Amino acid sequence: MNRKKIYLFILTLLLFGLMFLGWWLLPHYYIFQMHLNRRGEVSGDYVKPLAACGRRAITPIITKIKEESPFVRGYCYLPMALADIGEPAHKALKEEIRKTTDSRKKLSLIYTLAFAFKDLSEFDEYLRIAQFENPNSWIANHMLQLFHYGTPLCENKIDNKFIKWWEENNKYLYWSSEEYRFVVDAEAKQAEVPTEEYRKTNPWPPCTGVKEKK
Repeated sequence: MNRKKIYLFILTLLLFGLMFLGWWLLPHYYIFQMHLNRRGEVSGDYVKPLAACGRRAITPIITKIKEESPFVRGYCYLPMALADIGEPAHKALKEEIRKTTDSRKKLSLIYTLAFAFKDLSEFDEYLRIAQFENPNSWIANHMLQLFHYGTPLCENKIDNKFIKWWEENNKYLYWSSEEYRFVVDAEAKQAEVPTEEYRKTNPWPPCTGVKEKK
């Protein structure tokens, strides 16, 4: 192999290396642009491209939410990107919640789990932490707005009435796409059968806005 071919081979390797590096760092670029633009409508334009990066975007997104909060301007769209990525992101987020020991960071991750994936499996942990450590006001406000709660919340704070309501109703909650929040399944509650079990044999009424899984 002559010198010219050697140089060409090295140049080709460098070019592919740079292309791979750019491909791998693309999620970081989109996240940076979200924060740089800061305006909601502009930052939102990066959700689809970020989600299109797939699995390699999951860790950068979760890390940024964990370190900065989903309510730093521009980053509020990151949970939506995780939702668009789907189940791999869902699984990774739950695993990160279990590994996280810092309370405030865990609250941000639990909010993201509830908002992005309509998953309340860690909400008991959220309540446990929130009773001893006041959550970020944005997280507390938006978290509680995810529930169709009969009694108005005083300054969006979790009180004993809300905790009692949660304990009595959490087995019967479902996500309503019509109301865009968690709502009590009145039929399942009346039958005293958790919604997950009750709806296996009792189809959802059309008015609930719940689509049956096929």
